[in-house]
Amino acid sequence: MAPSKSEQSAVYCNPQVPPEVIKHFSSVPIAAPTVNDAAFEPMYLSRTLTHHGRGHTLMGGTWNTPDTIAHLLSFYRSESSHEHAEVRRFYTFGSGLNAHPDLLHGGVIACVLDSTMGNAVGLAFQEMGARSGATEHEV
Repeated sequence: MAPSKSEQSAVYCNPQVPPEVIKHFSSVPIAAPTVNDAAFEPMYLSRTLTHHGRGHTLMGGTWNTPDTIAHLLSFYRSESSHEHAEVRRFYTFGSGLNAHPDLLHGGVIACVLDSTMGNAVGLAFQEMGARSGATEHEV
């Protein structure tokens, strides 16, 4: 049996999404439809250092400035009878990650893809656990 909407929210939605981040992406034309779609739960991920400052240092420290990645927001839509689960992630990049003027470095694109894929895989495992009643560590 699939988890209820409130159970899904408890598993997937981080209630600590800063309002200014939602406001920022509401003003970005490509992100606004997702921000305003009730099927997508906003998630605020990968922006804090972990393990006493030794974990998530790239996204939480180095790339967490106005000149690098000023804003990052993920959205998750649970699987339904007619749609697969989906992750959408939006970034606002500054000029500090350029390869050439106004051109994002390819290595940054690879890192962003890696981070997003890791987010998607982690959410898939969480959803599998929620469906089976298993804990995160059991999946």
